[in-house]
Amino acid sequence: MFRVIYFTNKGNLRDTNEDSLLVFEKIISSTDMDKCESLNIDSRSVLLAVADGIGGNTKGELASKIVLEVLQRYKEDIMTKKLSIEDAIKKARDELENYNRISPNSSGMGCTIAGILVIDSKLYIFNVGDCRVYRLLGPRIVKLTKDHTVVEELVSSGCITVDEAKVHSKKHILTSAIVADNYQTEIQIYKNETEILDKDKFIICSDGFWEEFENEISQIFSTDDFCSEFQKRIQNKKLSDNISFILVTQLLD
Repeated sequence: MFRVIYFTNKGNLRDTNEDSLLVFEKIISSTDMDKCESLNIDSRSVLLAVADGIGGNTKGELASKIVLEVLQRYKEDIMTKKLSIEDAIKKARDELENYNRISPNSSGMGCTIAGILVIDSKLYIFNVGDCRVYRLLGPRIVKLTKDHTVVEELVSSGCITVDEAKVHSKKHILTSAIVADNYQTEIQIYKNETEILDKDKFIICSDGFWEEFENEISQIFSTDDFCSEFQKRIQNKKLSDNISFILVTQLLD
């Protein structure tokens, strides 16, 4: 059994929340939460994900919801390894393409995604775009995903430093996303896996969250009452984007 705490909010400058969450059996979409909510999950296998509708594109909130609905639909096949997470994401893209064919003004609808799949003591991590998964190791945080962005490619090739990437003019330009574009682009899917250790904590989040809180994550979530601490820090933030996270706080036998 383990426990998750989750939060999603449109922020202060956006009119809508294009982020969606998959929390076990539940999809949270087009929601503006005032405070964190929690859930105890009595299972050794679980799928959790955050999808972020692409800002500026049409129907981003619908795209993020559709993609998570497809993952939820195929959850049992994914859990039993009858279907890989890559194939499930491609099925989600098919669903967006199908919607695009029958619905006017929906070309280009899409989202980014990050998530974790827990099967017994094994953790599988995946992402497309710039949603992320972090592991909390005491006072440190470790990024387990790889952004599909122009600046990530520049950092990987040694052209710029990580600090330079944070203020780069192209830091928001994606190199991959789940998009309905008549299959003109190929989806890049990053995967990783690790063993779950005792008292492990993981955060799945949208780019709006990590851009605002990356330097504070370990401070916020190392406190006993981190929901209250998080709420206090939100008051001092501009929150120019939607912000969403799922925190896996306990993993118990």
